[in-house]
Amino acid sequence: MLIHSARMNMRDSLDKKQDYIKYYGFGMPTINTVDILQCSDSEVTLIFKQTITTGSHLEMFDFPYPNSLIKNGKCFGEIGMTLIYEPMLDFRYGHEYCRSNVDVSFGTYKYNDDGEIKFKGQVPLEKAWDKKYEKDQVEHGFKWSPIKSYFRKMPKGIDCGEGWKIRVDMTSRNQVTIPKQEFVLIVTIKDPSNSLDIYTEMVNGLRNNGYITNSLETRQLVRQRNK
Repeated sequence: MLIHSARMNMRDSLDKKQDYIKYYGFGMPTINTVDILQCSDSEVTLIFKQTITTGSHLEMFDFPYPNSLIKNGKCFGEIGMTLIYEPMLDFRYGHEYCRSNVDVSFGTYKYNDDGEIKFKGQVPLEKAWDKKYEKDQVEHGFKWSPIKSYFRKMPKGIDCGEGWKIRVDMTSRNQVTIPKQEFVLIVTIKDPSNSLDIYTEMVNGLRNNGYITNSLETRQLVRQRNK
């Protein structure tokens, strides 16, 4: 939650130059801890905690994108995601000690003429990594990193297709079998104008689609200071 808050809070500052992340990391979270755990009406933050195994993937179809951010078949708004997991480690492999890699795709899908689903991820990693060599992928794309950050602004809108879905995949080095890999995915959808009630729309949409949601519980601890 701290990393996700930091990235969303300092996005404009860190996006000025691509190499800023080397010096400032993911940024600085908001000073008010309540803002980290709570949302305004114009945005919603969802937390998914799940496990995945080697040779499988997870999919969440019919993700209820807020209707207020859909106009003439196009989706607008901002989407930020943070993916965190604890990979299997093995020091015997040197700099390849990280043995598992988890990726998430959040995007739209359509059905082609054969009835097959054509999926397109719409929220890329913070830095594009389409180069051939793994060194470039590690540096520019967080490959094998247990913390990944994704973001996209859609001021001109994108084609909504027939719906949205989230897909999570895991790969391992040298076909190592990993029986269980736990991960946490945090997704924030925001109305840049801060005028729409995105929060209520998302909660109702998830419930209408049969998803079980729980609000994040917080409590205050009163500490006595010795004089």
